[in-house]
Amino acid sequence: MSEKILVIDDTFTIHKMIELVCSEVEVEIFSAFDGQEGLSKFEELKPDVVVCDVHMPGKMNGYEVIEKINSVSPRTPVIMLIGIFEPFDKEKTEKLNVYKVIKKPFSSDEMLEVLREAIEVSKKKDLYEREEEVYSTMQVESVTSLRPPPPAVETELSVSTAEQSVAEEALFKESEEASDIKLDSKENYLVEADSVEKEEDVFSLGEKDYEKEKEEAASVEGQVKGVIKLSDEDIERIARRVVELMSRDVIEDIAWEVIPDMAEIVIKERIAELEKQID
Repeated sequence: MSEKILVIDDTFTIHKMIELVCSEVEVEIFSAFDGQEGLSKFEELKPDVVVCDVHMPGKMNGYEVIEKINSVSPRTPVIMLIGIFEPFDKEKTEKLNVYKVIKKPFSSDEMLEVLREAIEVSKKKDLYEREEEVYSTMQVESVTSLRPPPPAVETELSVSTAEQSVAEEALFKESEEASDIKLDSKENYLVEADSVEKEEDVFSLGEKDYEKEKEEAASVEGQVKGVIKLSDEDIERIARRVVELMSRDVIEDIAWEVIPDMAEIVIKERIAELEKQID
């Protein structure tokens, strides 16, 4: 079964061009020349791919047509056509579920490639919808199978006095066991509450230790900052000692990095001075 392509455009030439483009592909082309006719044919044909122009005469433009199609069949690929010199609302297009935007005039290769891709997307859409249908059917069947059987009809039975006393005694024992369980649970609750309080005490002690350590660290840092004070002479003496200890290779590497930049600056300054003298 061949795929169906619905072309919605007010220009007869566009319909003929798309028919020629698709002549090598096994598809059926259906035409509509305004938005209202396009929606009617979409509901009637359920096409696999839609090609829709933005600017068309009539009550509905292309944006409105595509919005309606999205609300009915959001997985149907829609290719939007826009004129190269026509106004185009990019923000509105991004909100719509548009598969591709093609500018007119388009090449036959471009249109054929986009249509083939859209047809493949449409096939996946059909497969996904069939899987959804099967899944929903399976869910209904599983729910039906899990329904409880109808309740059995109760019959009136005569109970003797001895059976009544046995039942009352069993009920009394169950109530005593339930009360014992409640007492045990109460004791467990008290034990758990006591352990929680102990954990909170340990946590509070940990917080106090952390604050104490933080204060001690801050005081030590302040003492260190107060002790370390270097004068300009100390800094110069340390720098000279560092240079003395540096190897020849290290000094050459630094020179190769610094001297070219300095030379470039000096040369630029000299050229600027010569230009001023010439002027």
